[in-house]
Amino acid sequence: MEDYDKLIRPVNNDSETLTVKLGLRLTQLLGVDEQNQVMTTNVWLVQEWRDIYFTWNQDDYGGVDHLYLPAEEIWQPDIVLYNNADGNFQAASSTKATVYPDGKVVWELPALYKSSCAIDVEYFPFDEQTLDLRHLDKGNISGQVDIDVAIDMSEYEPLFVWDVLAVPARKNVIHERGYPAIADLTFHLTIRRKTLFYAVNLVVPCVGISLLTILVFYLPSDSGERVTLSISILLALTVFYLLLAELIPPTSLVIPLIGKYLLFTLILVTCSIVITVGVLNLHYRSVSTHVMPQWIKTVLIEKLPKYLLIKRPNYAKRENGEATKRWKLRQRCLAATSRKRLKTSVHTTSIELQSLYSHKKSTNGVSSNTRENGLHEIVKSPLSAAEQEALDCIEFIANYMLMEDEDDKDEKNQVMTTNVWLTQEWIDHYLRWDVEDYGGVDRLYIPAEEIWKPDIVLYNNADGNFEITLSTKATVYHDGRVHWEPPAIYKSACEINVQFFPFDEQTCNMKFSSWTYTQTEINLKHMFQADVDGEVDIEEAIDMSQYSASYVWDIMSVPARRHLVQYPCCVQVYPDVTFSLTIRRKTLFYTVNLIIPCVAISFLTVLVFYLPSDSGEKITLCISILLSLTVFFLLLSELIPPTSLVIPLIGKYLLFTMILVTLSVVITVGVLNLHNRSKSTHNMPDWMKTVFLNKLPKYLLMKRPNYRQRISERLGKKLKKSQPLGKSMSTSLPKSTKFSAGNGIEMESLLSEGRTTETLSDPFGQFVDSGTGSHDGLTLREQRALDGVKFIAEHLQEEHEENIVMEDWKYVAMVVDRLFLWIFSIACCLGTLTLMLMAPTLFDNKEPHPGNTGSNV
Repeated sequence: MEDYDKLIRPVNNDSETLTVKLGLRLTQLLGVDEQNQVMTTNVWLVQEWRDIYFTWNQDDYGGVDHLYLPAEEIWQPDIVLYNNADGNFQAASSTKATVYPDGKVVWELPALYKSSCAIDVEYFPFDEQTLDLRHLDKGNISGQVDIDVAIDMSEYEPLFVWDVLAVPARKNVIHERGYPAIADLTFHLTIRRKTLFYAVNLVVPCVGISLLTILVFYLPSDSGERVTLSISILLALTVFYLLLAELIPPTSLVIPLIGKYLLFTLILVTCSIVITVGVLNLHYRSVSTHVMPQWIKTVLIEKLPKYLLIKRPNYAKRENGEATKRWKLRQRCLAATSRKRLKTSVHTTSIELQSLYSHKKSTNGVSSNTRENGLHEIVKSPLSAAEQEALDCIEFIANYMLMEDEDDKDEKNQVMTTNVWLTQEWIDHYLRWDVEDYGGVDRLYIPAEEIWKPDIVLYNNADGNFEITLSTKATVYHDGRVHWEPPAIYKSACEINVQFFPFDEQTCNMKFSSWTYTQTEINLKHMFQADVDGEVDIEEAIDMSQYSASYVWDIMSVPARRHLVQYPCCVQVYPDVTFSLTIRRKTLFYTVNLIIPCVAISFLTVLVFYLPSDSGEKITLCISILLSLTVFFLLLSELIPPTSLVIPLIGKYLLFTMILVTLSVVITVGVLNLHNRSKSTHNMPDWMKTVFLNKLPKYLLMKRPNYRQRISERLGKKLKKSQPLGKSMSTSLPKSTKFSAGNGIEMESLLSEGRTTETLSDPFGQFVDSGTGSHDGLTLREQRALDGVKFIAEHLQEEHEENIVMEDWKYVAMVVDRLFLWIFSIACCLGTLTLMLMAPTLFDNKEPHPGNTGSNV
């Protein structure tokens, strides 16, 4: 091997084609990093070619039929992994090559490749991916090297995440602008994801959570937990959004299948919260606050139940029965009575009433042995309906209270990573020859480390690697022109302006210059610039013919500028070429996974003021919305750098929403304070009555039903139908006794004259003795019984008056709720529109750079 030159291609003449066979033996698919779109493989790269300088006769050398030679000592094709993702373009180690007597060279070397791959997450986690291993020989143009395909799966060890379905390969010919064609061989690995892990840990929980949304509408409104269930489901979904963001790349090309399902579920849950708030608002309406429109009665009470297979109990027929009337009356009476306050006096009153029953029955010649028949048998003379109703009410209250006494119950790091070919050309006067003197050889491929080359480095690098990644061979032409195009993965510092994130554009620079030589020694110029000195701008400064589109960014423009810089350290001038990449973020991923959920959560704040205070879930809804926002704040902190120069647009929106939610909590506490006020704790100021009961409701389109007038009119009709009591009643009770209908309905001298004076306001219609005259003809026990009846009536009247005050406070709370419902609705709409319209890219219709304009054959 003394005369062997490893730099010379082993062919008889320069025009001869050398065939290299390339094979790939896949042993392990170590993993696919979807987040960074990198595939890691453990392979054996098999290369085979014929070297005419390695031929011998076995008989002359003792039957030796092969040799093992260090690969670095012989000529070898510089085949590299073109789409590598870590800067290691070549194999991991250089092993020995096997050389045979006929000149055949077999070189099989192990390699651990990390290749960049475009991950299609459209059907994640039920997806198939086709990932590429692209091998390229930059030292040989098309026509010089033919690459045959061979791939071996015999030693492949299956991975627990992926199944390998197919491993085809394709030979391509690349035509670059201004350069000869180049051949490459691309292996395509078609793999399918094993779905058990994702089905158990992602799909099944998501489906279960979405089905839980249905239960919201089966949960009774009285349970007080409908909104809690809805908002808890929403919180669970936000957690799965965080998990999904960790698993898949933030691509804006498509929405993943599981992402579509989560978005669909999120919309369902949000709608369920809106509907639930509306249902609770209907559920807690009363006759004192709302009048039911006729169309609601027709549609929701008469029509819809038939189609929904809902059968309402025949409540109307029950109302017609006498027993049902009494049952209904007793419930009304009981609702207006506080058992705890009446308990002590009722012990005595209920017993003394029995004596009164006996006295009245004895007066009319009726046996008093059946005391359990009740007050409605106190006289045999006919009573009016209103009178009988009052007596029934008194009887039921007394008996019920007596019974109840027994049971009291990297953008983050501001670094841009690029995979480039750094093209450099210069004239070397020492590398010239006459083509005719050397058999027509017009070019040579020489290792770059063997010749002089300019020390061009990336000034603003971010990882300490100032120079290129792999020192490849340079092409030297007979006229001294040297063309060197090494691959490189650069990490350059780039100041990220997050003011309009995620609707932002960034301009990142890559500054190249000689580290040593000044302008007088090296005149650095851009390859496409005119032959002039001075500072020059170049519009299309980067060759985009081989650019593979990013899933996050669109490249808008690729200009460059040549600068002449004099640094403080030196008097000489140093030229540099600064490439500027203007990139615009693709927003689909952030719109689906960040903006839409944030907007939905912010508008949920409005529902707090539509949710009735009686539901007991207003504070729960507020705090749950606040918790959801904190989850998105955590997600935002993972996406953007912790800069203190500006607040990102989405950060402003989240902050605006959080302020709204915090204010909603404060206002809700105040509303609940108003809602739960009573006559015994607060007096309503006159200005509050004027503003919140009379003025504001008109402007807020609220109409309070005239509850008192409706009840009074109904009671008046009942009293007009009443008949005078019989003689037995008039002789049994004092003539001066006066019955009144609570707060003003009086029946003076009812026992003797049978006339009534109506001042209508009591909603219950119970009649009590409020007279002060002497009770002639009654025993002491009977008088005490009547005093007990009077006590019950007075208590009912007090309860009624207190209920009126409480209803006023509740209506004030409802007006405040409605006021802030409008205020927050307007604030949410204006805030959302204002902040989103601040993004300049929403109004920029400029198309991104077309990118790959080269032709592949």
